[in-house]
Amino acid sequence: MIDVFALQKEVQTAVFTPIHEAYSDCIMLNSFVSAPSKFPCVVIVLSDNGTTSSMRDSSCEDNFHDITLTIDVYSNLVNGKKTQSEDIMNIVRRVLLPNNFRQVSCRPASNLNDATVYRLTGTFTATVDNNNNFYYRR
Repeated sequence: MIDVFALQKEVQTAVFTPIHEAYSDCIMLNSFVSAPSKFPCVVIVLSDNGTTSSMRDSSCEDNFHDITLTIDVYSNLVNGKKTQSEDIMNIVRRVLLPNNFRQVSCRPASNLNDATVYRLTGTFTATVDNNNNFYYRR
């Protein structure tokens, strides 16, 4: 059986490490927030997971899961908040895409609580097996 929550922690660590190297003041969270307490901020949430029905075998075990990560990047710089958010999201891409994640979307999100904060939201999906191997599926 796949422990998707342990897997989420592994992926977060893999993503957070290079972000911290580039932005040592960046805070990292694993649950949605309406307003981060510090900036820049990266939130990585396992937003969906489920059995990959097309890869189910006769054992009726959950051997493969489709997972979706939602990643929010927040910046409140007076000048350059969009650039900072894009730079951080590019770090996320450099980690996830070579590991067989597929980027579903990436777009600015309205931040109605505080218009001075720029928020970029990306969605990534992958298929993972019992051994935590990621597979790219079209």
